[in-house]
Amino acid sequence: MKTAQKTRTRATIDEHEKALTMTLALARNAEEKRAGNILVLDLSGLSPIADYFVILSGRSRIHNRALADSMEDYLKREEDLLPRGREGYKEGSWVLLDYNFVVVHILTEEAREFYHLERLWSEAQVVPHSS
Repeated sequence: MKTAQKTRTRATIDEHEKALTMTLALARNAEEKRAGNILVLDLSGLSPIADYFVILSGRSRIHNRALADSMEDYLKREEDLLPRGREGYKEGSWVLLDYNFVVVHILTEEAREFYHLERLWSEAQVVPHSS
């Protein structure tokens, strides 16, 4: 099992395309699991943190954990990839999965309204993702 790279470096074009493909697959996975208000942001050139964010809402803390489990299982199965970091799983109101070039934020509606990540990253380009 591979773990997403520990150190963050600028993505090559191939890595950027692979990150986009992985990002869109994670957004589809979230749709299938009935996540709400899914937003994909392209942070390329804006941040050294990641190239893409997937921000989505779960209906409850339990749903957030189920969404995180589903995404982790999907990438383990399809890409043989584990996140390099996972935060907030036990508490569940904001679960973060860090795959180096892609970071997934799974929040309850209350946490999403409070932290309003969309406003913090308002300069990022929104990436269409619906199938």
